[in-house]
Amino acid sequence: MSEFGTIVERDLQHATIRFERSLEADIAKTWRWLTEPDRLERWMAPTQIDVRVGGTVEHRFDETDDGLARGRILRVDVPHLLEYEWRFPGEPDSAVCFELRAEGDRTVITLTHRMLGVGHAAGYGAGWHAHLDVLEAAMVGGALSWDECFGEIIGDYQTRFTPPSPATTSTGTPDADGTSSAATTTGQTEP
Repeated sequence: MSEFGTIVERDLQHATIRFERSLEADIAKTWRWLTEPDRLERWMAPTQIDVRVGGTVEHRFDETDDGLARGRILRVDVPHLLEYEWRFPGEPDSAVCFELRAEGDRTVITLTHRMLGVGHAAGYGAGWHAHLDVLEAAMVGGALSWDECFGEIIGDYQTRFTPPSPATTSTGTPDADGTSSAATTTGQTEP
């Protein structure tokens, strides 16, 4: 199993998750896997994308509008950076960023998804983890099931990405006024 993503920022409403992977492909090939619809479909979802600042992106995870993530491209630096809005029905607007760095004949990809609703962090953590596993396999001619990958790791992400609770005492119970007499929480936790 590949490395887990981490929460790098969190408050009571939002979380930012980050992954870093080393891929068996040069940076030009990796860029194509992030920007070409036929390749995106093999590891993420059927996609329409106009790779330019202000262009649009749509990932269709199922046949309904409830399974459609869409947004505008915020930043592009071919072949190093692609960032776009992530608007998914029923969730706060967020943004996903892919940064690529050449390392010999390999590419280090850093995926950062910021401004996620804190209650969605575990699902996105497991989801992106599974997508990156599928991407790694597809890039070398293999195939993995996203559903199987996701199913194997969602429990771990639910444990690691438990949302922060209101201020608590050392016994885990809020004081009567909702604050804590013990300095045990700050709204930030480690996964």
